[in-house]
Amino acid sequence: MSVKTRCKVRCMETGQRASGLTQNGKPALVYTAKFAAVTNGSPENERFFKWTPSMTLDIGTIQEAFFEVSEEYYLDFIPAKEEALKEEV
Repeated sequence: MSVKTRCKVRCMETGQRASGLTQNGKPALVYTAKFAAVTNGSPENERFFKWTPSMTLDIGTIQEAFFEVSEEYYLDFIPAKEEALKEEV
């Protein structure tokens, strides 16, 4: 059985920090973002809250910051099996 789940999250905070790594000979930054499950604000958010009432996620990338505080994003979870990836392509 292949379970796929879509969550809706709101970006709560962004930042950056030194990574200790280098990129093109320069110290690389890690761009961070913290997310939480949506709880209200629209009928769609209330439906998502029913199925994902609690969630937090902290991520870091070495790409320029591309998340905005207060913006909402969909987050999809799919099994990382080769079969699952073939279905999505």
